[in-house]
Amino acid sequence: LGLPEIVDGQTIFAAPKWWPTKAEKGVLFFDDFNRADQRIIQGLMQLFRSHQLGDRVLPEGWQIVLTANPENAKYQVTKIDNATKTRLRHVTMLFDVKSWCLWASKNDIKPLYIGFVKEHHELLEGVLSSPRTITHFFQSLELIENLETQHDLVNNLAHGSLDYETANMFLKYISENQLNIIDVETILNSSDFEQTTQSLIEIFKEKR
Repeated sequence: LGLPEIVDGQTIFAAPKWWPTKAEKGVLFFDDFNRADQRIIQGLMQLFRSHQLGDRVLPEGWQIVLTANPENAKYQVTKIDNATKTRLRHVTMLFDVKSWCLWASKNDIKPLYIGFVKEHHELLEGVLSSPRTITHFFQSLELIENLETQHDLVNNLAHGSLDYETANMFLKYISENQLNIIDVETILNSSDFEQTTQSLIEIFKEKR
């Protein structure tokens, strides 16, 4: 609601800074909605029902989007009652490896790591191993110049970020002469075809 203030002898609530004020298309986004306290969830009921909070109305063109984790033993969440649930449209999100690989290729995730997810995406359904944790793990590896010479550090990061099976599979994956792999985009965009050809020949020699 914001903090109360007195204006012309009446108490009103000053709008929070994040409250939309312009009538334009936008999204009011509540992340991890069901991790909030029960009192906050109940207080937002009016917003979901009528796009209004107290006497403050959400401008025309704005939509409300919530994210929430499942109500099971894997997550520490607040149970949402049916009165709230029936005021929402529900969409269950599933991990799609193709979508992740497309996103990763546009966000500087190395082709080597993308290849690992393509081959072993079934591992990303564990307790620690998930699309989020493996992305953070890959990003932490960007600080390491040479994975081969920093094996102990890579090992610690892998087992500190992922499930045991996933970590071991990744360590095995990068040890099988795949550190010098050239991605398809590099080959197609190369301006020095002879150098690229020689690099490919060297990789095949290493794999024999």
